[in-house]
Amino acid sequence: MRMKMNKPSSTYLISVRPTWADAFFLDCNPKTIELRKGNFGTSLKAGDSIVIYSTLPVGEAIGTVKVIKRESLTVDRLWQESQQGQLAKVSREQFKTYYTNQESGIGVWVSAAELLLSSDRTLQTSPELGPSLAATAANSAANTRTDDIHQRSINQWKIMNCQRDIIIAGTVAEKPHTNICRR
Repeated sequence: MRMKMNKPSSTYLISVRPTWADAFFLDCNPKTIELRKGNFGTSLKAGDSIVIYSTLPVGEAIGTVKVIKRESLTVDRLWQESQQGQLAKVSREQFKTYYTNQESGIGVWVSAAELLLSSDRTLQTSPELGPSLAATAANSAANTRTDDIHQRSINQWKIMNCQRDIIIAGTVAEKPHTNICRR
């Protein structure tokens, strides 16, 4: 009798514009779907970790999320599955612009967001994400950071360990995406 061996989970690095990167880490109504094009993340599987790299002007790894599932869907179906963009924190116009001339898109459902943010930076929000996200961010405990040196040290340690884990896992980072919804 053959025993099926479970493949160990992997860690991937993706780059996301700051406003959308920060949306993963809101206390209330966080972003739970990352939208992509093409063949993004074909090797992603449930249980894998994704390190979220917030692009410039932040320019740092700010946290991790766990993959629930990755699906390739028609653009219309992806819009429906993202609860009309609410789970991805995008407007209909942003969604339509991003998927112009595309028949299908990739949705990566995530959970278990863990913030690795240094304590001297606040989460960014944007009026284009709509009032619910702006209000959520304003009320979010994660949006108010204290300059606690101990906490900063812990966060820097987490980032270094996360980077070490990526190297140890021997995974190649996914190709950074092209400007999704003007991130």
